[in-house]
Amino acid sequence: MSDPYEGVCEPAPELAGFTYSIFEPSAIEVVADAIFVASEHATEVYVERFDDCYRWSLVHKGGAYPLLRETAHFLQMDYHALAIGFRSVVGGYTALAEYPEDEPTPDAAAVVPLQYPTLPPDAVELVRQAVG
Repeated sequence: MSDPYEGVCEPAPELAGFTYSIFEPSAIEVVADAIFVASEHATEVYVERFDDCYRWSLVHKGGAYPLLRETAHFLQMDYHALAIGFRSVVGGYTALAEYPEDEPTPDAAAVVPLQYPTLPPDAVELVRQAVG
């Protein structure tokens, strides 16, 4: 099966904005919107809490390469045109990271299962149950 995004070198503009809350602690509603979009393809995501702010990430148990492929699919772009930073997180998962060596320690972190669609209000509830 061929990659439908082969040759696409930029993320889809409507999806690129959702990556902000992967790297920057954000309001829970911002993270919930991103999780809703991710739930179209992802079956689980990593979430973490810093005081009253949250971050999320796509995750994979297979390491950096499968995470790269999943991230490219989420962004609707060719995985050959994408480079990612990554780190190990809870449960043997690999998550995206902007600066893997300098990641702050969250107050709480978890991998949460998703069902499609995980609507934003449901995502808020999932995140709060998982990390407070």
